[in-house]
Amino acid sequence: MNAGNTAVHHAFTFHADFYSLGIPLLLLVVPWVVTRVLRTDESVQFPYWPNVGWLAGTAIAWYWSIQLPNAPISHETGSTTVHFVGGALVGPMLFAYFVQAYDIKRPPKVWMRYLMLFAAVGGVLGVSNEILEFALTKSGIAVIDISDTSWDIVENCVGLTVTFLVAEICSYWPARKPAPFQQSKLALERT
Repeated sequence: MNAGNTAVHHAFTFHADFYSLGIPLLLLVVPWVVTRVLRTDESVQFPYWPNVGWLAGTAIAWYWSIQLPNAPISHETGSTTVHFVGGALVGPMLFAYFVQAYDIKRPPKVWMRYLMLFAAVGGVLGVSNEILEFALTKSGIAVIDISDTSWDIVENCVGLTVTFLVAEICSYWPARKPAPFQQSKLALERT
């Protein structure tokens, strides 16, 4: 291996390690730091711990998305699975954390809910990830193919759209009737 290949190998190893381990750790730590910095009133409940399950799920989903084999939809992209899963799971779960932690109200109309999720996941998280990749590449810290950035953003948006549609369909699903033993328990509680 010559010196040029060694540099590329080290940069790729950094990129793979950072993306598979560093990002999940950041997903767990950054919201805690943000809530500590933004909280000015000590009497306000600290929203991190009651909702940390969303962050743990986000970190696991991110790690899982990196480990999955790629299923490219075009010869122009090499990271379809990562970005689809990122848009379908990681982004919406992080969004759910912030909605729960900061008691953000659910908009009444479907298009408003989609726009809110799209702006948060596609606009903020998807674009931020691409800016991070660009910065790491241009600074020489990592060697990342940034020629498929448009595909990455499309894959994120398709993933979040699929998740949104599934969530909306499930929210209209009829509620299950209580099991017979639960009905008798409810009758006893009423008396």
